[in-house]
Amino acid sequence: MKNNIDVKYLVIAGISVLLLIVYLTFDVEGGAQRNGELFSGTREHLHFDFLWHLPFEISDMAIITLIFVSVHFFYQSLIVKNKQSMIEEELNSAHIKVTMVIDKELSHWGLTNSEKDVAWKMIQGNSVDNIANIRSVSVKTVNNQISKIFVKANVRNKPEFLSLFLDDIYQ
Repeated sequence: MKNNIDVKYLVIAGISVLLLIVYLTFDVEGGAQRNGELFSGTREHLHFDFLWHLPFEISDMAIITLIFVSVHFFYQSLIVKNKQSMIEEELNSAHIKVTMVIDKELSHWGLTNSEKDVAWKMIQGNSVDNIANIRSVSVKTVNNQISKIFVKANVRNKPEFLSLFLDDIYQ
């Protein structure tokens, strides 16, 4: 991926240099034609005219190149935002589906609202102490609720409990 980006910028730089050369060539010729000289002047005059115009021509090309690069980056940022939006939508959809699977399983076991809340907090990775703290109950109460959840889910421990959801999600 990084090599592709490097190649893009090398191509942009190469095109910019070619455009600069073409622009300088035609502008110097055009300047000589506008003055009625059509290269009839001395070589030194043409060289001086070229050198006098060179800083202006380079600055013009730099501005054109900056505009081109700015448009390119703006376009790339739109693509990135679009991809990010699509990814966020997919993640949101997946989150909803996972939540539905877990809710269905918790309801199937006939858990009370308190047990469902404790189960959700376990699934989210909270410790028994954190769950007790969040719910403003004792650790003993949370442990009792976890024991009831395990009996209703027909599992012996937290890893078995969590694996039930992984099995459902991947099916």
